[in-house]
Amino acid sequence: MSSAAAPRTPRSLQTRLLTTVLALVLVAWGVAAALAWHETDDEVSDLLDAHLAQTVARPGACSSPRGEKAMYALWWASCNRCAARSCRPA
Repeated sequence: MSSAAAPRTPRSLQTRLLTTVLALVLVAWGVAAALAWHETDDEVSDLLDAHLAQTVARPGACSSPRGEKAMYALWWASCNRCAARSCRPA
């Protein structure tokens, strides 16, 4: 009972090169997408924090004391979320 497997022919140089290049391109795109996502997330957070602070600071933005407290609570929550930054309540 002999189970002699047929010898495998090696893949061509072109196939190996194509596979390697495609893998490297995929990894590069993945890294670029991750970096872009991280930077975009930081920028959007900063933009929304600035907009919220501007809205809270605008006179007459909150017509009732309850609305003013709610806006202040939102602003304070955003400052607590970014504790490393220098936003403190006035």
